[in-house]
Amino acid sequence: MQAEGRSFSGYERNCVFLNTGGPRFADISSTSGVDFLDDGRGVARVDWDHDGDQDLWISNRSAPQVRFLRNDTPSKNHFVIISLTGTECNRDAIGSRVKVRVRQPKDTGKFGVRKGNNSALRTPNSELIKTLRAGEGFLSQSSKWLHFGLARATQIEQVVIHWPGGDQETFNNLPVDRHYKIVQGTGRAQEWTPPTRQVALEPSSPVAQRAATSGRIVLAGQPELPNLTYYNWENKEVSLNDSLKGPTLINLWASWCRPCIVELNELSEHASELRAADLDVIALSVDGLDDARATTAEDARKFLDQRGLSLETGWAAPELLSKLQTLHDFLFYRVIPLSVPTSFLISADGRVAAIYRGPVSIDQLLEDVRHIGDPPDQLRARAMPFSGRFASEAPLLKLDWLAKSFTENGFHDDAIKFLKQAVRNQPLDAELHMKLGFCMQHNGQLPAATEAYRETIRLDPDHLEANNSLGVLLQSEAKLDEALARFQQVLKVDPDHANAHFNSALILQSQKKRDDASAHYRHALRTNPYLARAHLQLGTILATQGDFRKAATHVRQAVEIDDQFAEAHNFLGRILRQQGRLDDAIAQFRTAVDADPEYGRAHYNLGVSLVKSNQVAERLKHLREATRLEPQWPAPWNSLAWVLATHTNSDVRDPEEAIRCASEAANLTARQDPTVLDTLAVAHASAGEFDQAVKILETAFELASQAKLTSLVKEIRARLELFRQHKPFP
Repeated sequence: MQAEGRSFSGYERNCVFLNTGGPRFADISSTSGVDFLDDGRGVARVDWDHDGDQDLWISNRSAPQVRFLRNDTPSKNHFVIISLTGTECNRDAIGSRVKVRVRQPKDTGKFGVRKGNNSALRTPNSELIKTLRAGEGFLSQSSKWLHFGLARATQIEQVVIHWPGGDQETFNNLPVDRHYKIVQGTGRAQEWTPPTRQVALEPSSPVAQRAATSGRIVLAGQPELPNLTYYNWENKEVSLNDSLKGPTLINLWASWCRPCIVELNELSEHASELRAADLDVIALSVDGLDDARATTAEDARKFLDQRGLSLETGWAAPELLSKLQTLHDFLFYRVIPLSVPTSFLISADGRVAAIYRGPVSIDQLLEDVRHIGDPPDQLRARAMPFSGRFASEAPLLKLDWLAKSFTENGFHDDAIKFLKQAVRNQPLDAELHMKLGFCMQHNGQLPAATEAYRETIRLDPDHLEANNSLGVLLQSEAKLDEALARFQQVLKVDPDHANAHFNSALILQSQKKRDDASAHYRHALRTNPYLARAHLQLGTILATQGDFRKAATHVRQAVEIDDQFAEAHNFLGRILRQQGRLDDAIAQFRTAVDADPEYGRAHYNLGVSLVKSNQVAERLKHLREATRLEPQWPAPWNSLAWVLATHTNSDVRDPEEAIRCASEAANLTARQDPTVLDTLAVAHASAGEFDQAVKILETAFELASQAKLTSLVKEIRARLELFRQHKPFP
């Protein structure tokens, strides 16, 4: 909302409420004159003009950002104002509580309301209490002078001060309408006289200025130009970055824009002068990129042909505009769509030196080119509309934040470019190296990411995320011992780092160290019980150990945390199928496939679970999808071949495809899996090729016998008898 210039408060007017001394407040917003249509933020109370009533300073997010409201309400009421200084407590006496007891005029009632008159000339209580605070409301600090409005009371019976720490001091019979300074422990209320001064404050009504249609912005911290491409008039893509030969002005224009035409003519007329200053101009048309305009790139080309401008021209690609808009939004925070003409002045080394909204004069352009390489402090001074002295050096541009903006818009290569520039500017900043590594990792540049993480760790050996991220990359490269060392370093610094425990467990689980892996998974879940993947992996270990009840509990927690966790739904389906709950298992496999249609294992499990006669078409569909998604996995090829070779429905049975699928499975297992060879033999028998089936099945029989697969040996022996008699199965 802030970046888009919208109101945080929905254009609600400021409100002022009056304490009536009763159970309700009165809304005096309009009467008070404070009900401005501002995005109000902070309010500070202070007797600015020392006249005994409180004035207001109000800060706003929108213009005017500061308002001073002088209280000129006519009143005959009285006051007392007290300043405290601590000696035994903090010097500012923050936390002190002051009680002022007044004597009411004889003609007023309990609440200071004049008898017989409804006017609220009142003191809410005969005892007023205020506490001295450090800050009030939203980002506000009112005056440290404690202001007590006494209404019509003319006598102060007693002032009691409770200092922080428990000390108490009492002052009796102080005159009203005075300022008092009280120092802790002195026993004196010293009267203070405000300085005499004549200040003429005239009321004013700030008028918002109309938004400027043009502007010049010189950048002290010059970011590198994003990777930009445009099209020449032969519709060939051109790298703008590679086209830079020196300082260059990138000018965005359109054939329907009158100021653009004037500026293009001026740039063309002064082309020799610009070249003498070593400034190149690339004028890029945006015709056809604005849905509200009917022009096209061809209109821009015709326009140029008619004028014969002596400028390098082309057509801006949509991505070029998106990147320049991203850069523009970051630099100014406020989101303002680029308009035409807009120009970017680029230095010879590819940095953005200035931005011009609207036309830029030739004299100004040449002046900026002459100073394009000035130091940042001088550039900052030239960017200001007035002279002055800065309290600090020009700050570095937050290039890591700029990189984040480009990442959020999908321009990852540019984000890496800006992070590299940030690292060059601040090579000892470990966090910048970490961000660079993270960006490279998510962009698939794994070796470069590894080096960035190593540099982070060199600068900060205990950097948790760098060690953990480096461990993950090493783990993906099967450098398990080195990866485990990185995770152990993380746990040495932070014993409860959930991700380091989880990643350690993955390695230990792959090394068959299931007890150690389980301990790490459990520790990770104690720290972060919402790690769905840790629940799944712990469930797989428990299932391997035969504890299917606990395994199912953890896997169910995984799918409750993430109902789109396809792998968890698939594994839960396998557990349910093993427990004989086939319908429930099928439901889980379907959910897994819906969550991730490219998850081949779920397609396979769903396919082999659809065993009813009316499910054969769906069964074949999912088995075929599994072979497509997991072509190097023999199981779906084997299951598909078995269905095609053995199904009793002739419309389903397909011996030729069965042989092809079973052969694929046999090749993937190097023809050493007796189950797969059994399927291949059945497929050949289904095609009437009994001699070939017997030959294959004899090999399967030997392999099954060697592996002591008793049940399979019995099945193969029975099928051998059938095939030797030239009888198919079943």
